[in-house]
Amino acid sequence: MTKDNNELFYNRETLYSEVWEYTMKNLCKKYNVSHSALVKACEILNVPRPLVGYWTQKDLGKAPEPSPLLSFDNPPSLLIHPPEVKKETKSIPVKKVKSQLFKEEPKLDEKTEVNQVVSTQDLECEPIPDSESESKSLQDSAPDTARKIFNWRDLIPKEGILLPHVFEDAIQLIERETLPEMAIIIQEKVKNEHPYVKNTRLELERRLKDKSNVGLSNKQIKNYEKDTFDVSIWSDSIQRALNILQSLCDAFEKRGFALVSEWNENNRNGHIYMMIMEEKIAFSITEYSKKIKSEKKDIYALDYEYVPTGKLTLQNLDTPYQVSCQYRWSDTKKISLEERLNDVVAGFIFSAAWKKEYAERRKIEKENQERKEAIRREEERFARIEKQRIANFRKGTEYWVEYQNMAAFLAAIKKAYKESSEKNEDIEKWIHWAANYLEKYNTKFNDMIRYDVEEYREKAVDFWSTYNPPAEEPYNYWKKPWYQKR
Repeated sequence: MTKDNNELFYNRETLYSEVWEYTMKNLCKKYNVSHSALVKACEILNVPRPLVGYWTQKDLGKAPEPSPLLSFDNPPSLLIHPPEVKKETKSIPVKKVKSQLFKEEPKLDEKTEVNQVVSTQDLECEPIPDSESESKSLQDSAPDTARKIFNWRDLIPKEGILLPHVFEDAIQLIERETLPEMAIIIQEKVKNEHPYVKNTRLELERRLKDKSNVGLSNKQIKNYEKDTFDVSIWSDSIQRALNILQSLCDAFEKRGFALVSEWNENNRNGHIYMMIMEEKIAFSITEYSKKIKSEKKDIYALDYEYVPTGKLTLQNLDTPYQVSCQYRWSDTKKISLEERLNDVVAGFIFSAAWKKEYAERRKIEKENQERKEAIRREEERFARIEKQRIANFRKGTEYWVEYQNMAAFLAAIKKAYKESSEKNEDIEKWIHWAANYLEKYNTKFNDMIRYDVEEYREKAVDFWSTYNPPAEEPYNYWKKPWYQKR
């Protein structure tokens, strides 16, 4: 920052280096400004900022290179702490007030100031707010379902997360659901019906006419067909469920979440998935029933029957069981399911982040198992080689002792034959043969002294070659019991 006319201004080069060296939180403390003010200053000065997950990658030593600072001719001078501008309060313009149209205005003193309060119900047109405080109060008073978002950040574990950048991306997408323009509003009249919603509507109408396909009490309809949503509701809630599905489809299209249908013809099952962060998320809509005692006096009727409750439940079918988070949204006494659709979308996004996390965990577990299996196989191979070396060593010792004995015996025969006066041709031939045999035996003994031996494999023993069945006694007719004799 630079000083000019006793005021502090942003320095573009210094801000660029600090943005890539410190986090935005630390910079806000340094400059004593808010996060939005610092982000706005970077946008005006065309200073690039790190993307989501940069600091986590930097801690792991995998951070990418900082984005270059592009040239900017005559950058504007931005004050770090601009002077506060006192806004003048303006009176609310009133065109016509029915209750005060023929009334005289009260007389006021010059020193006293009275704020005129006019009810919007008495105005022909709504007042236009001029100040930020008035507009904010009007926005707070207006119904805004998109702001009722569960705090999903508290559900992220502090330790043990393998993909923290994925959860940061998910939290950013979830925070977008709090914006007023992202609010999901149910449309009474649908202009462009989604093809999957249309297929669901036609299938529900067909099942409503065909009583053999309905569920309990011939009123609950269950649909799990191809290119349709998973729905299990009663006839009175069909239109309401279709409106919710259409609103969700429009919301997914607005957010860039594609809808993909997968179906298995052999098993006759499948779902319509939402592609969120390259993960498949499926859901279903169910209306729970209430069990009451039946008043029918027919002898074939059951003692109880099921009646609809009118409460719909939207359930996420792809939430990992290990995650203790919200995966089911239902109607309550204070809020309906239609008003919680933004929270539903936020739950889908959070579930997609967890699916990525568990996919990474399964990948690492599989790699660890494969590594352990490879180590185990290698240890078993070395054990077999060691067993073969020990066996060769023992056999070599036996051969060496036998060789020493045969060599001593041959030397004694040669010495005795040399000292004797009688010469025998057979003894000379035997000595020659024994010397050749001893040389061959020595070669066999030397071959066993090897380090690079093959793996030891025990010979499989043939059971039938060693099996000796007991001798069968000769057949004796008289040993049979009396009832088996003819």
